[in-house]
Amino acid sequence: MAGRPLRVLMLEDRPEDAELVLHELRRAGFELNWRRVEDEAGFKGNLDPELDLVLADYHQPQFNAMRALKIMQDMGLDIPFVIVSGAIGEDMAVAAVRQGAMDYVLKDRLARLGTAVKAELRRRQRLAQAALEHHALHDSLTDLPNRLMLREETQKVIATNATAVLLLLDIDNFKEVNDSFGHQVGDSLLRQMGPRLKERIDSAHVIARLGGDEFAILLPGADAEQGSRTAHAILRALEQPFVSEDHALEVTASIGIAAFPEHGALAETLLRRADVAMYAAKRTGGAYAVYRKEDDPYDPTRLLLRADLRRAIDHRDITLYYQPQVALATGELTGTEALARWKHAERGWIPPAEFIPIAERMGLMRPLTLYLLELAGRDAESMSKAGIVRPLSVNVSMRNLLDARFPEMLEEVIARTAGGTPEAGNHRERRHGRARSRAGEHG
Repeated sequence: MAGRPLRVLMLEDRPEDAELVLHELRRAGFELNWRRVEDEAGFKGNLDPELDLVLADYHQPQFNAMRALKIMQDMGLDIPFVIVSGAIGEDMAVAAVRQGAMDYVLKDRLARLGTAVKAELRRRQRLAQAALEHHALHDSLTDLPNRLMLREETQKVIATNATAVLLLLDIDNFKEVNDSFGHQVGDSLLRQMGPRLKERIDSAHVIARLGGDEFAILLPGADAEQGSRTAHAILRALEQPFVSEDHALEVTASIGIAAFPEHGALAETLLRRADVAMYAAKRTGGAYAVYRKEDDPYDPTRLLLRADLRRAIDHRDITLYYQPQVALATGELTGTEALARWKHAERGWIPPAEFIPIAERMGLMRPLTLYLLELAGRDAESMSKAGIVRPLSVNVSMRNLLDARFPEMLEEVIARTAGGTPEAGNHRERRHGRARSRAGEHG
């Protein structure tokens, strides 16, 4: 109220009584912007959501305070309503308060009016502040904690627990629900997610909506294994169809799991890594996944490896090891499989599962594969001259199989490394003929 007058509407048919009421409010320190009305038409015409206070005489010739209170309530207005009367019985006063009046004040005891109004305005100010704080920390659609509150709660949990787990849940194909049935059905589904998730977790655990179709669950004191069990239980809970606008909706979800302290010591880090794990679950078709560095395109160590990997390919620092393939029944050597290995000058041996995804993202799969195929071809030729003539397998990436030039490149490599003769070329093609298309290939 500071900085502007108190806006008052007064229902009072006696101007002298109105002046006494205004005097008491001014004496209490209020600056006033007021208007007096005497009948129902005047009252209705001056009701305004911006009013701070309504004062009404209980007894009017044809229009009384209780009728005025009902009109205000029917209009959906929540304005402090004080009954001022020369004579009102205690039962009538209590009934008025029960029906929504803030207070009642006798005209011969107006001195308490200012105190009562101040107390009510302070109460409403506290409620408004609490509502603002709730709105700032909660999602408006579901009333679940929002991203800001989740971040604050996660930091508190990290500060007071030895372990914790953050689950990030994304509803699969939620856009199809909105596109097929409309946003009203989609919103209804989102509102049902919180209660459904609460069925399978402890009441002390935080469930938050991060926006769109993403939700998070914070598990204080849990580890990654407990997080996986919780994720499994949540996915089981989602198997029951959701009913929205007479539509029974089958819902599946993908969940990413990040654990404190092994995956991060800050709320934002856990959120980001749970997000990485969630997208890994979507890519692999799994229902949930625990964070792994090799899945994380934003891992700092992987970013540092990018420039090193380009140099390693140029300088031929990546080599091949050959794993024998043996028939269990006879013990006979039936072939060999080429396994790519990179010995980094500072980090030591780096596995293919770590550097192959980087090569794929950097567009380096073609030069890397070309180099390794040529190396395998030369080694196969050397083994052939030494009397070891067995099929040799080289694994390739899905990116290679999607490359329109890959068959031509393969033929050129075979021709170069087989001495240029058609017979040798055909033989080498057989030896390179096995290709697998999983992520992170070359052994």
